[in-house]
Amino acid sequence: MRTLTKVGFLAFSLLALLLSSCDIVSPVDEIEWDDSPAELTAEDRCLLPWGGGRYTFPVTLSGNVDTLMPGTNMTVVASAGGVKVNHWMWFLNDRPIPRANKSSITIGAKLREGNYKLSVIADKGNRIGFAKCFFAVASLPPEPVSTFLEFDGASWTAPTTEGVPTFVPPEAIDVAFWLAQVNETSLQVRNSLALAEGGALFEWDGSAWVTPFSRQFPTAAPATAKQIVICVQDGAFLARCETGEWLQFDGSGWISPYTNHVPYGIPSDSIQIHLSLANGWYSLSSAGILSVYDLDAGTWTETLPAIPGAQEFVLKSVDQAELKYFRLSDGSFMEADATGTLFPMSLSGVPTSFPEGTIRVLTLHFDGHFFALVRN
Repeated sequence: MRTLTKVGFLAFSLLALLLSSCDIVSPVDEIEWDDSPAELTAEDRCLLPWGGGRYTFPVTLSGNVDTLMPGTNMTVVASAGGVKVNHWMWFLNDRPIPRANKSSITIGAKLREGNYKLSVIADKGNRIGFAKCFFAVASLPPEPVSTFLEFDGASWTAPTTEGVPTFVPPEAIDVAFWLAQVNETSLQVRNSLALAEGGALFEWDGSAWVTPFSRQFPTAAPATAKQIVICVQDGAFLARCETGEWLQFDGSGWISPYTNHVPYGIPSDSIQIHLSLANGWYSLSSAGILSVYDLDAGTWTETLPAIPGAQEFVLKSVDQAELKYFRLSDGSFMEADATGTLFPMSLSGVPTSFPEGTIRVLTLHFDGHFFALVRN
């Protein structure tokens, strides 16, 4: 029996050396593993006849976690408590991991969603040690999808206003209208642009979103663009970027603004630029401060004290008066007076709240049409 044990451990050591020196297989982070049972578990390998039916020295693991997010790694370290191990062999779901022959292993980034068992065997002469742990790779969260809604005076529904897109690209993060004034009290949407992450632009052709086709329209925005603004007065397209840049499309590329009726710069902490056809340019800062732009002086001036929780500003013209509305972080929609005091809407037909996930509010200024770009 002693001779069988020695022969068995020689065979085990030879197998470990062969596995650790094999270079014709992929490294661990390139292998697609499945959950089907292996023919022999890692524990069984330890309990073969030459192993004596037991583990003869303890092995502990550190660095392992219960759950990994997709695309991330963990480094697991095995310790034999002072025993000078001759060979290490790692197993994933009881399958030997190629070239995993050290006391530590980094694993996880290339594994797909599922449950896994990580095991390690160590040998020292005719003695053997073993340890295992279990972990899961979590599923990827679903990609957010954008929807476009119109307030019908009582609830949020699919848009029905003439010229307005009935839906948006699922990746849209902003929508901009090219507005044409029909009469003194009415505007109509002539063109619509949708902006996606990474600067992709789409134009509404009346039934679908396609690559922009209208003359002088940009076909792409800056990669860091978060908002597109159309200044009809100058026929200008402008982009507010995540980096704080404010750029204008010159027909071939995005450069510093240069036409007469647009700001040459914006506050560095601006989270929204709002253009009112009747009342000019406004900027809302991350601190909730509303500023107005003086085209003659080329400067921004604070026009209201900070509005706590302000996410977006909408200006609406009613009987030559400007009504200032703010969408707040709790989803409510409040009117502000000249001192910045918030109060419920003074007009009927105006929404008092927005759907969860709203990232952009659009209005046709003069009439009662409100639209919400929602991303969930």
